[in-house]
Amino acid sequence: MILLSSLSIVTPEIGLVFWATLIFVTLWIILGKKAFKPISNALEIRNKSISEAIAQAEKTRQEMAQMQADNANALQEAREHATKIINDAKDKGNQMVEEAQNKARLDAKRIMDDALAGIEAQKVAAIRDVKNSLGQLTVDMAAKVLSRELSDKQAQESYVNAEIDKINLN
Repeated sequence: MILLSSLSIVTPEIGLVFWATLIFVTLWIILGKKAFKPISNALEIRNKSISEAIAQAEKTRQEMAQMQADNANALQEAREHATKIINDAKDKGNQMVEEAQNKARLDAKRIMDDALAGIEAQKVAAIRDVKNSLGQLTVDMAAKVLSRELSDKQAQESYVNAEIDKINLN
């Protein structure tokens, strides 16, 4: 320790403290004007740019949230519109099927009515032909009976029966 006590750095004198303090304060003032202000300004500019970037990011996030909400609304509207179109198409299809069925029913009824009218006309014509034929046969038979003047009633009946058998065979 004795060796250390002889050094003037360890036990500073008043002049050394004065000059060290003066140099330190001068250096601090020079650094304050030349270095600390630009560094402080650079830090403030950096702080402002970070704040602006954060504000811009927040604004962008809000815009993205709004766009997502708008997209969700547009998608919902598109789904509703598509559902409406599908339902309208189904209704139109059902209506067309119903109209086709009604038309088919009316056509079938008209065809049946026409067929029944044709059958009825043919039936009437057939009955008229049968009546005409029966009338003609009756007239012919009466003519034959009258032309053959038979005095015998039994012979006349056998003749009529023979003629009836001929008619049944034809």
